[in-house]
Amino acid sequence: MASPGADGLVRPRPDWVRALNASAASAGGPSALVPLDEGSLRVAAADVGGDVADPDFPAEAFGLLVDGLESTAELHTVGRLLARSELVTALRARRQVLSARAEAPAVADERIVEPLFVTGTGRSGTSILLELLACDPGNRALLTFETLAPVAPVAPDRRVDEADAAVRFWDHVTPEYRTMHENGGEVPQECTSLFAHCFVGDAWTGQYRLPALQRWQLQHGLRAGYAWHHDVLQLLAHRSGATQQDRTWVLKAPMHLVALATLFERYPDATVVITHRDPARVMGSLVSLMATLRWMRSDEVDVARLARTVIPGLAGLLDWVDTERAAGTLPAERIVDVHYAELMADPVATVASLYERCGRSLGSEAAARISAYVTAKPRARHGVHRYDLGATGFDAGALEELFAGYRARHDIPAEPAEPTGPVAAGGVS
Repeated sequence: MASPGADGLVRPRPDWVRALNASAASAGGPSALVPLDEGSLRVAAADVGGDVADPDFPAEAFGLLVDGLESTAELHTVGRLLARSELVTALRARRQVLSARAEAPAVADERIVEPLFVTGTGRSGTSILLELLACDPGNRALLTFETLAPVAPVAPDRRVDEADAAVRFWDHVTPEYRTMHENGGEVPQECTSLFAHCFVGDAWTGQYRLPALQRWQLQHGLRAGYAWHHDVLQLLAHRSGATQQDRTWVLKAPMHLVALATLFERYPDATVVITHRDPARVMGSLVSLMATLRWMRSDEVDVARLARTVIPGLAGLLDWVDTERAAGTLPAERIVDVHYAELMADPVATVASLYERCGRSLGSEAAARISAYVTAKPRARHGVHRYDLGATGFDAGALEELFAGYRARHDIPAEPAEPTGPVAAGGVS
């Protein structure tokens, strides 16, 4: 177990979190106070969507997830509260989507044309690139409130405020999280939040220790998740009406990198943008983020074990993606590379270059909006994300050996220890 603050990755808890976790003992323990059994979760989610059929409900993944939360995630009381809230939210979202599609069969006729997916390792600039692309009025991004509740269940629509409260609660549980990633009800959100409705993906396996679910995902893949993702995009496009016409979906998730073949199977006309950043900067930051997300939910966070899984796995994944591109197994003409260093140095020029490679042009209004967004997002406005690479068990030499081929293939420069550039903020991911 990592003790609070001992390694620079796991932080001391706020007093209220420690007090609430400690008080659970008098109520029979965390499991008695916050149940996570399938029955109670389904009952809690049954108040939306009506009596809707769900013949494709991913029962096996759901069962593995719930079992893993009890058996391997080692949740404290606040962690169980977060898990229960996230599970009920996902179950309700499924019911909302299925009910809305059943009421409007025309949703199935919506076409998702030439979407643009941003991917890459976590902490390599995927989030900031998505945010910049979302500045373009010709694009359409998923917003956080839509991923948590795709349909407004009642009027007035309070989804933005409710989503904002839900995601900002993380900042209260672990205040340092704000230095790593910024959330909000109307912030562009990654596709992981839609895959969560199918009980697969990084929303679960990244935030909780769930080895059985991870093994199941490796065996079964994410095809069902992409089918659901497409269904939700169709619904959101349909409900947007005329405002969606001629706008391009811009989407993002690091997890797309592991399933590019499946992504192109579902979206054959998609463009995939892969971000590249110095692995010496990415890996310590990524392990720190993942450790923090787990520490938010559990007292048992083994940072070194997490790093031994994540870092070599990403090195192998990056090598595999490049091999598949070179072999033509992946459609190389539909994949575009963006360097983090260039994006940080000149965001407008980098987006303009990306558009050019996609057969688009960056209009003056979009360029002005990107510039204004960058100006309004000052460096480290929520503090600097500090982490210790040495705490992962890997040093710079070990990382260089693991990622040497990847760095050479993409001509990735070494990054200074202190990031520079107009949007090189602590927490840029």
